[in-house]
Amino acid sequence: TGVKTSILFFVNDGTKTKEIDFCEISIGDKENIKEKQVIKVKYGKIKENGYSLFVNKYNGDVSELEKIKGMEYKKIKDICEFLKKSKRKASFGTDNGKYPFYTSSSKIKRCDKADYTDECIIIGDGGRANIYIDNKFSCSDHNHIIKTKDKTINLRFLKYYLQSNISLLESGFRGATIKNLSKGRLVSISPLEMTVKNKSNLTKKAIAINEVAILRQSRQAASLSILNGRKTIIKRLVSDGVLVSTPAGSTAYNLSVHGPILSLDSKKLSISPVSAFRPRRWKGKVVGDKSKILIKNLNPKKRPISAVADNFEVRNAKYISIKTNKKIKFNLLYDSNRSLQKKIKIEQLRRETS
Repeated sequence: TGVKTSILFFVNDGTKTKEIDFCEISIGDKENIKEKQVIKVKYGKIKENGYSLFVNKYNGDVSELEKIKGMEYKKIKDICEFLKKSKRKASFGTDNGKYPFYTSSSKIKRCDKADYTDECIIIGDGGRANIYIDNKFSCSDHNHIIKTKDKTINLRFLKYYLQSNISLLESGFRGATIKNLSKGRLVSISPLEMTVKNKSNLTKKAIAINEVAILRQSRQAASLSILNGRKTIIKRLVSDGVLVSTPAGSTAYNLSVHGPILSLDSKKLSISPVSAFRPRRWKGKVVGDKSKILIKNLNPKKRPISAVADNFEVRNAKYISIKTNKKIKFNLLYDSNRSLQKKIKIEQLRRETS
């Protein structure tokens, strides 16, 4: 229960346990045993804490603190100072570097620049608090940096105390997360529904939040025709495949094949070729999200293809039908400072200026 030896006494007097006394036992000069009560905790509270007998867990109640005599309590801000938070993003850290780089994750990355050179406590404010001590390091903006005002205070004892009360830290971080999300923006998106008929005339269905990818499954390029309802988009496309992407997926695989970036509220879908061979300069097409896209394999025996809805694959596809399923909606809640809309606009600007 602590750094000292602990002894448990059980009194069997036929009654249920209602309270637990935490006492400090000392031996006097004449080897007489002295017992001093430190704190009294109700059984229900110990049960709430998983029957933990670690006394520091029960020091948060002010009414009980008042019962502890001869013990001086100070606030962290009285003995420490909180240094200015870093402005670096977690992506600044790499696998290699001279100095540790701390994020809200338990994994420690590396970097080549030390933003902090004094011994400090680093507290990551993710869903699960991480506490470290270091003297030459950098960190992301999801960390709190604590430095003592008095050099006589051993930071390692403070770290031990904080780890003993880590549940209080984590509950505070969860509250901060909810506070940030309450300022966020709610965006609803609908997935694509893929219906595939394979060479055995079996029909399979799947949904995709990002994209449906039609890809060659042999050394031969795919030969495809693409329709929007009854209107032909391209009569014959010879390529490694084609992607049909939602606005949410337009910055994923679609971006890698140089497809257009769509805003979440654009109500559009992107059709982008993968390594187009004929016609070589066909860049694809943007259609409305009410479209029903039909893709046919023009030569299924010689040029087999697979249809992949996110991570669900159907091999030897002959006909693929793709449409937006408006009956299914996914609600995305984003921090207003890190919204998906903002990231999409940044990517659009990068492409315009590159």
